[in-house]
Amino acid sequence: MSHIRIRSRAARPVASMLNAIRRWDGATALEALREVGGDWAPDSSPIYLPNGQQIEGHKAIQNPNNGAVLGLTSDNYLGLPNSLLAEGIERFSDALGIKYNISNASVINGGSVVRLEAILGNKIDVGIPGESIYKTITTFQGHGGNLPFSVACQTKRLVCSNGLMVAIPGLSTSFSVRHTTNGLAKVEWNFHQIQSSFADATSSIEDKLRILSAKKADM
Repeated sequence: MSHIRIRSRAARPVASMLNAIRRWDGATALEALREVGGDWAPDSSPIYLPNGQQIEGHKAIQNPNNGAVLGLTSDNYLGLPNSLLAEGIERFSDALGIKYNISNASVINGGSVVRLEAILGNKIDVGIPGESIYKTITTFQGHGGNLPFSVACQTKRLVCSNGLMVAIPGLSTSFSVRHTTNGLAKVEWNFHQIQSSFADATSSIEDKLRILSAKKADM
């Protein structure tokens, strides 16, 4: 049974943080990705039997930084660079017109999964003391056929002073793209679609949250 190793930087508190949310002060998404060793594109290589015969129709996916084999896939698998994870966060930040703070970056099991998460803007004011709600974006992908390239924009509520947040049902949007030869084009198309819809829904979401919080306070 293989051990799972997680490499990530401990988030440092910032003077302006609210309700113990821990953030990486000033780091860009790409800087955070590089710090945990995730800024690379997967390599592929043919697979051979002990007798030297090549296995047709399949290939091995590798982390170019450490040579680790991340999975075995079919020939139509085409990995995407991890830099697209950072680009996704940058693009959503620009689309919404608000800054982001990286809250998590990790490279798991030698690179089989790479993940970034950011808080978009400041706390959403819903008019109820103690309610801490944030917009977040998470980008991640697996290499070797285990996870598609994925982006999830969620509205989350802070539930614990240690920074634990949970997603609010019905206030999220996401997409995922398989690693195939047309995967990059599909990612680009989805970037445009999801960032536009999430930006348009932002003000509406905040209004609905205020109404829900007001009803909760009256109960």
